[in-house]
Amino acid sequence: FTIFLHKNALRNNQSDYYVTTIFPSLLEEECGQGCVDRTFSLKRCTSRNPNLCSATGKGYFILPPILSGRETTMGTLSFCYGTLEVNAKLPVGDWVVPELWLLPKDRKYGASSGRIVMAMSRGNQELSDGVQDHSSRVLEAGVVTSAGSQMFRTEQLQSWSDSYHRFKVVWTPDRIEFYADDKKLGQVQPLDKLDPSIGGGK
Repeated sequence: FTIFLHKNALRNNQSDYYVTTIFPSLLEEECGQGCVDRTFSLKRCTSRNPNLCSATGKGYFILPPILSGRETTMGTLSFCYGTLEVNAKLPVGDWVVPELWLLPKDRKYGASSGRIVMAMSRGNQELSDGVQDHSSRVLEAGVVTSAGSQMFRTEQLQSWSDSYHRFKVVWTPDRIEFYADDKKLGQVQPLDKLDPSIGGGK
């Protein structure tokens, strides 16, 4: 359950290029104190799946207390095959999960259309499930669909939010390659078997 507020993304025109700043705000500022433990329904939900338009906090499964913003090129830019590179400084902070996505133009297959994740790194400076590190020192990239996913991860001593990094996707008819600072993280090919435990498939 993810909520984006358009007012949380500011675009500032600086000479010949744009600098976009996306900043978080608190969910309770939008729905009132204590709402992380109640049911929250989006008034203008953009999901085609109505089950994704509301969520209920219960016990320690509270609603995400942080709202984010999103910058999108939907309706203005689309392409098939090529190289896309983004120079970005990822934010840091608990409950902040910055992601760079490529979404399908038409969603021809509905929820199964999936997305390409150029980069994802949680903002927590310390976060572990007791087995794996999930903090801001870990970067992930790959593909996510309702049938499954294939994600690649890399770790470093410093947080990925400490400075700007170059994230790149090279998309050809026979593969999708993922890079961070010119280091290849992995590649996905059409016949690769996806992991259903990540994408939510059965």
